[in-house]
Amino acid sequence: GTAFHWFVFDYPVTQNAAGEIVSGGLGYFIAFNVANIAAQIVAFFVNKEKTFDSSANVAVTLPIYIVFTIALICFSAWLSPTLNTLFSVKWGWNGALSRNIATAVCPALQFFLRHVPPQHHICNQFFHINNGGNKESLGNILFGKGAH
Repeated sequence: GTAFHWFVFDYPVTQNAAGEIVSGGLGYFIAFNVANIAAQIVAFFVNKEKTFDSSANVAVTLPIYIVFTIALICFSAWLSPTLNTLFSVKWGWNGALSRNIATAVCPALQFFLRHVPPQHHICNQFFHINNGGNKESLGNILFGKGAH
């Protein structure tokens, strides 16, 4: 495998004791991000139509969603290999376990940042979204709760 290092993204190739590649590299970077982007595209329409039952204007909500999603994907693309390296190299966890946990943390954080109202965030001063005096989740701001 080929290690991938660019900007804040660091995807080293991790090998087990037998010298087999267990994670990392350019392939891991591409697979992680393609899957993440595909999931976000599906999530936009599912959240709009099913979760929030909204008829909000896609021309307005989609660009906001795209900007927020790109920021979250970049954050996740940095966080996942960072956690994987921490778990497998520094803490000595099994390669598959560290990869799975590092990969699972990212969508959980994305869900938390999108759907939990800011007053419940640990860092609420960073995620304060004020909508007419009411603190709301980004999902409610974008799609409206039960809007038609």
